Amino acid sequence: MNLISIGKLCELGFEVTFSDHGCIVQDPQTRKIIGTGRRVGRLFEVIFLKVPSMLVARYAATVTQAVWHSGLGHVSISRLCSLISSGVLGEVDVSQNNCQACQLAKFHALPFNNSDSTAKAPFDLIHWIFGVHLLTL
Repeated sequence: MNLISIGKLCELGFEVTFSDHGCIVQDPQTRKIIGTGRRVGRLFEVIFLKVPSMLVARYAATVTQAVWHSGLGHVSISRLCSLISSGVLGEVDVSQNNCQACQLAKFHALPFNNSDSTAKAPFDLIHWIFGVHLLTL
């Protein structure tokens, strides 16, 4: 859950500096460090980030639950509701979230039909693929 949008932080006017060891987020007006992160492999994990609540509320007020869901890596609805109710995401339009990608990911493949055909030797069966008759040699 320690995901942030560097682009959004920059749009809000913050400076983000990366190094070999980690990153810092700084307010350019006050020069105050408002966030830090550590490098974990090729990623940067947020350790601390305190964005002024008025900025979070202004940004989050225009974001729907569906946008947060996909922006947070298709987080579960229960986890998303927990974040919304705790106020971490500011005001969120909680209209129904029907994520098509999540629905498709939960589909199960239908089982293959049982076949009564048995081969006496390798490549003895005739197969039908997409309506095309193939004879396996």
